[in-house]
Amino acid sequence: MIRTVTIVTGLALAFLTAAATLLLPALLGTFLTGEFTQSMLGQADRVTTIVLILAAYALIPALNFVVLAEWRRWRHWLVYVATGAFIPAPIGLLTVFNPRASEDGLSMAILFSIAGAVGAFAYWLVAGRNAGRWRDEPSAPAS
Repeated sequence: MIRTVTIVTGLALAFLTAAATLLLPALLGTFLTGEFTQSMLGQADRVTTIVLILAAYALIPALNFVVLAEWRRWRHWLVYVATGAFIPAPIGLLTVFNPRASEDGLSMAILFSIAGAVGAFAYWLVAGRNAGRWRDEPSAPAS
């Protein structure tokens, strides 16, 4: 039961961290130019929609990976980061090959992969580094 709560907390934190990573370039642009206009709120609303779509798309593959990582006892951070970068790659590629998308589709694809990797690292910090440990046999107490 405790492990399930840790996993759900880790996944929630991973999606929030990925969302923050997607919003970071827009926020940096706002701070660097010193402007905050109504159109930037529209951009934030669009990014929020993209994040919700990304979370809806990534939830099933992420759950599959979590189950596999728990079963195989994968605890290395690089496995999580690589998987986190790979899971959103198809959505990023859709922005590259979409004729209606802006010309920066490749940068969006890279940003989605970076956001997935950062989110996966956040998951690893909360739950991944202890993956499968609940299956280990408790050691006998020292006498």
